Amino acid sequence: MTLENPFFVVKDEVCKALNKNRGLYGRWSELQNVAITSPTGSMPLSGSATAISRTDELDWTTTELRKALRSIEWDLDDLEDTIYILFQSETFQFNDTQI
Repeated sequence: MTLENPFFVVKDEVCKALNKNRGLYGRWSELQNVAITSPTGSMPLSGSATAISRTDELDWTTTELRKALRSIEWDLDDLEDTIYILFQSETFQFNDTQI
């Protein structure tokens, strides 16, 4: 049985989380632009239902993005801890370019 280098496991988790949330960030950015470009500073009033649903979508997207960023922050903390442990370990060898 071979041990998988924990650095690469945690690094992969961070990369997957970032890639997964790029679309969410893109949508959040689009919704922010709609809110900024409308004359009242709120969502466009092409129909009050549309304005409400976009406001709800912006709120939901903001909440989900914050949760995702918190999770990524925890993963980065884990990655930092892993790097510290690996520098002290002789079991797993890696070089600076892998970091």
